Amino acid sequence: MGLQLVKLLGSPVEIKMLFQGAYAAGTTYNYGEGVSYNGSSYICILTTTGNLPTDTTYWSLIASKGDTGATGATGATGAAGAGFPAGGAAGKVLQKIDATDYNTQWGDAASTLDGLTDVTITAPATDEVLKYNGSAWVNGTGGGSVSFGIINAVNSGIINQ
Repeated sequence: MGLQLVKLLGSPVEIKMLFQGAYAAGTTYNYGEGVSYNGSSYICILTTTGNLPTDTTYWSLIASKGDTGATGATGATGAAGAGFPAGGAAGKVLQKIDATDYNTQWGDAASTLDGLTDVTITAPATDEVLKYNGSAWVNGTGGGSVSFGIINAVNSGIINQ
């Protein structure tokens, strides 16, 4: 990149600038090296280390950062993609409708558990857990020898909002 400084009388004098990127305080800059700083660009006019580009003893402003422009128009709404359906409310859970990926709906938590084919819940009490007894999920205590199964929350529909 070259800059031209024109004398009022006489031929042009060319000053070449070697752009160094963003200003870094610990870097030594030599005459003719340029930097960017806070959105503006500067050229070094006297070797310096640690003097901000706004210091006119060492730097000359080349181009000043402009003002922020007006807000542009709102873009078009993007296409609906795979994911969670909009809506839902406190106490609702996301339920899978069928085996199709992302085919879900919001539903009541109680109906979600009752709707599972291999779950039996009888008189649930504090500190009980849902455990698999070999043929069905049943409520039981956490004490003694309890084997726990893992519920695939996405496939079973048990995802709290």
